[in-house]
Amino acid sequence: MSEQNREEHFDLARFVVGYLTQTGGIVAPAAFGSREALLPDEMAARLGVDAYLNLRFDAEDDAPGEGLRLSVNHPLVDRIAAQLLHAQGNSQVYINHLRLDKKGLLEQAEKNIGIANARLGQKKGAMEQQALHHYLRFNFKVTFVSDEKQESLASVVMDAQNGYAISDPLHLQRLLSTDTAPGYPHMSIAPARWLGADAIDSAETYQALLERAQGALEKQLTPRMTAMQSRVQRFLELDQARIEEYYDALEADLRRRIERAEASESGRGSKGNQEKLAAVQGERAAKLSDIRARYQLRLEVELVNVQRIVQPKVMLPVEIGDRRLTVTRFVVWDPLRHELEALICDVCGQPGENLHLCTGGHLAHEDCLAPQCIDCKRAYCQRCAEQVQACVVCGEPVCRPSLITCPTCKRGTCREHQGLCHAAEGQPAVLTHAETKIPAVTPAVALPVERTATPSKTGRSTPQASTAGRSAKSTPVSSKKSQPIRPGQRSQEPKITAKQVQVIISATEPTIVVRAMRTSSRPYAIRTIELLPNGILVTCECEKEKCPADGWIFRPDSVDSLPKQIEQLADRVRTEYNFPASKVEYHMLYALDRRPLRGFTLPPVWLDEVRLESARQGFDAER
Repeated sequence: MSEQNREEHFDLARFVVGYLTQTGGIVAPAAFGSREALLPDEMAARLGVDAYLNLRFDAEDDAPGEGLRLSVNHPLVDRIAAQLLHAQGNSQVYINHLRLDKKGLLEQAEKNIGIANARLGQKKGAMEQQALHHYLRFNFKVTFVSDEKQESLASVVMDAQNGYAISDPLHLQRLLSTDTAPGYPHMSIAPARWLGADAIDSAETYQALLERAQGALEKQLTPRMTAMQSRVQRFLELDQARIEEYYDALEADLRRRIERAEASESGRGSKGNQEKLAAVQGERAAKLSDIRARYQLRLEVELVNVQRIVQPKVMLPVEIGDRRLTVTRFVVWDPLRHELEALICDVCGQPGENLHLCTGGHLAHEDCLAPQCIDCKRAYCQRCAEQVQACVVCGEPVCRPSLITCPTCKRGTCREHQGLCHAAEGQPAVLTHAETKIPAVTPAVALPVERTATPSKTGRSTPQASTAGRSAKSTPVSSKKSQPIRPGQRSQEPKITAKQVQVIISATEPTIVVRAMRTSSRPYAIRTIELLPNGILVTCECEKEKCPADGWIFRPDSVDSLPKQIEQLADRVRTEYNFPASKVEYHMLYALDRRPLRGFTLPPVWLDEVRLESARQGFDAER
């Protein structure tokens, strides 16, 4: 018997015997070439064999001895393999042997947890209670696909009760456990404390946690994606340069032949060389398109299994309130880490310190708040942003309870500018810096009429058709009668000055987003430019009541002049919000990565001549 056959028989015996012993069977050591096995009745019925087996792993059928001779294609081996393939990979472990006799949670919470605009106090009749909390460890298979393929495993641990991913390495290390027996079998399960959660064991809750885990995984893989994107981009540039050099030489040779043929009296061969030149140019475009597709980096994520980790904690319901409202939250003591858990933001779902209580009853970070009302100073979070509007005169935020609606024009103003909503010939008054300390708002000025503009599908009329009908309604009025100029005061239109302007260019889709920011988290305007089958659509969400730039479709220019056309459309946001061109930030957005750019760059996805020609035809058909 060869050494290879003996190795195969040994692997088969170890596979079968290992499965039988791990699933509850008893297998005697090998004696006289056979092994005796005693199986539980359930396992025997599942495998379709007797409870007592005499197993042999001899290769030859005529080998001496009796018993069930197994080989790699025996039905019993196939049934064992099927059982392993269909076995659930999920598991559940417990963290036991923790001290749960924690007292004085309220005093510790008042000392360590701060709410910026509210007070934390005791809930009447509330006492410390012990409850089981769950963590879910999602294990993913991650595949990076570009010119080559890389696979790896990655894990994300989600706090099921709080709804966020655990990132502390020490906490993750302490959550490692192999104990499969519950140490607190009669303890109740704590409810989920994040907005939108259902019962802790429901499929909807698990699905929501899976989606959050995938988002956390993307952030976790961002550094690796950045490094791989740099490498792929370098290889793409090298291959593009090689292809360009090769076809430049071919085109130069064909052009020389065409010039010589045209210089001759007969002109023989010029037409054939022209056809060859066109074929070379088409082949160049096809090669460049293929190589860009081959070097396009994408991420594929597949869920492998889930592990649930069960741990007891101590909870205490408390009240958080101000003079307007009071909400109930839970203060949680983690005996594994020996510290209080931070309260979570109801907007972003992340833990945080120094949260704010919004008027809608949510806790939110400062960056997750909506603009504060200028009159009553109520604080709303971004979940309640519809409660905050803008004064039509000064543009400052005013909440619905404080907004003063004019019975004549139905516009809303703040308290200070009541009655100025139609003071300038039916339009809101235009304030000057000398008349108010509130920053003035740039009046809605119509964009220059472009010959290639057409109305969008939303039903907006073109400037050519509607200018005469709406000129008195939409033209901002700033006459000297309504706005007297004081001595020494300059006559100039007030402008909003943005703190930051970002141009985010998608590398995979013909879409560009331009953001003019009031602060690092609150925008003045978000304008989107995207290529559609009927032209270039421009949409805008901004502080203006009716943005004159919203809903227009433009006819795409040629490939050579398209970058200039798109750059001009994007640059209008900067000029409208009085921001210097040298400080505009440009970013290229990939699948999971955003890379800074030195200036405006239009990606190749915009320069597909077939798509551009289709958009031009769609534009002309609608026009």
